[in-house]
Amino acid sequence: MIIKGKKENLEAIKAYVSKDYARNYFIALGLLSEKTIFKDIYIEWEQEIKGILFHRTSGNLQYVSYEDHDNSELLALLQTLEFDLLISPKSFCKPLESILEVKKEGAIIAELKREEYSPVMVSEVKALQVEDLEDVISLYSKVFSGYPKLEVMKEKLITGRGIGKVIFENGLKSVAQSDFSKVIVGVATDPLSQKKGLGTRCLHGLIQELLLTETSLFLQYDNPSAGRIYEKLGFKPVDRVFHYQKR
Repeated sequence: MIIKGKKENLEAIKAYVSKDYARNYFIALGLLSEKTIFKDIYIEWEQEIKGILFHRTSGNLQYVSYEDHDNSELLALLQTLEFDLLISPKSFCKPLESILEVKKEGAIIAELKREEYSPVMVSEVKALQVEDLEDVISLYSKVFSGYPKLEVMKEKLITGRGIGKVIFENGLKSVAQSDFSKVIVGVATDPLSQKKGLGTRCLHGLIQELLLTETSLFLQYDNPSAGRIYEKLGFKPVDRVFHYQKR
């Protein structure tokens, strides 16, 4: 059956999402936000959670499910909902493709396994500190159209949910961060310092620290140039985010 998520279900919802932060990264961020990100959450329940559909206030849907089960109720629900796109990994959405069609392919999800990584000495790479975050925001504003607020990154560093690495050479030149222990995010190099290998070296520094405790790391990318860098580091595609619309 399908039940609507309530406050008392929040911890169970978070626990279900946390099984795969690589694929559920933006859902996990939404669940942490103080703002209302999801106007409705629908839980597929068969003695335990079998899947969760998130309806964002933006109008888009996201879906999480790790195993085959009876999706008939969810398919019927999707037919009644007004939404722009369902944006989720293909591995989760295959059972829903009878009523959905792909509008476009999104980010590639890639994995780096510890045994497939070759370390490199990177003495110029330093740990990201809270006092560096204003410089990070300034750099991100040159590279990204959207990025987390300073307060969000500060909270992540202080609580230890993620770490970061930076390269300073007469100012901040490159940064790479992690979130939820094993997801690499926010990789950026100053446009005037690109194609010098700084981003790769910054990533090496981050990867080496993360792999001290994690057996594999993940990231998402939709830039082919970035993809070639990640491939050289040992990342391999394991899934892809698709943007679906109703047939």
